[in-house]
Amino acid sequence: MPFRKYTEPPTSGPIRQGEILANVWELRPAHPTAEVEEGVSVRVDPIIHPRLVVLMQDCDLNSDFKARLEIQVTEQSDPGSDRDHPSTLPHILLCELYEQDEIKTRMPPGREMRKRISQNQDERYHMINSAPIGDGGLGALPDLYLDFKKVVSLPTAKLYEAITSSKITRVAIIPSIHLQDLIHRFFGFHSRVAVPEIDEEEVVYVAPMVSATGSASAPVSVFLDLFSLVKRQSRRLLEHFRRPKG
Repeated sequence: MPFRKYTEPPTSGPIRQGEILANVWELRPAHPTAEVEEGVSVRVDPIIHPRLVVLMQDCDLNSDFKARLEIQVTEQSDPGSDRDHPSTLPHILLCELYEQDEIKTRMPPGREMRKRISQNQDERYHMINSAPIGDGGLGALPDLYLDFKKVVSLPTAKLYEAITSSKITRVAIIPSIHLQDLIHRFFGFHSRVAVPEIDEEEVVYVAPMVSATGSASAPVSVFLDLFSLVKRQSRRLLEHFRRPKG
């Protein structure tokens, strides 16, 4: 299904899944994730993200937003309230968005690979074609690409502070039918699990399953061959863990 237009961004309320945020500054401490001794200053390196897309689920984002409103009323003086409250999200997961010229320098070389990525046939990348925002009064966005390895997690409270002060721009929201495809592919990519190496002759051809929007998604295969392979691999794992250690 072709991508026709983005949904206009909200002017207030919770951050949305699939929402595109612009001009996001990530402040990364130049210090290991360890205790900072008293009196020691830590340098902070700014990283500018021209565009990011929100990946967290709407239900969690809504619960977080409502909890933050409660905290503002009841526990405004406690700086740790937003972290300890059972309904808040301390951080929000986002993915970088690249324009075509930017993604070319980040993808593997070759015409065939570029074609696969532009058609959403490579599991690591996702392409959204250019489209207007709403009816076009807010402009349009160019072709945008996600690299599922380029994710960032930012403090939720600081994102809202920057949005409220208009330092971060709420650009647009990806429509739900296309968002479902994107989210499915993103978490499918990150749900991969490493398995022990197998012999080449045991490799089973796995065909990509094509979603309603034409994107390669979760794999399917010949079930009998796959079941046989799983049985052999299970026996190998059992033998591995039964071996005496040392």
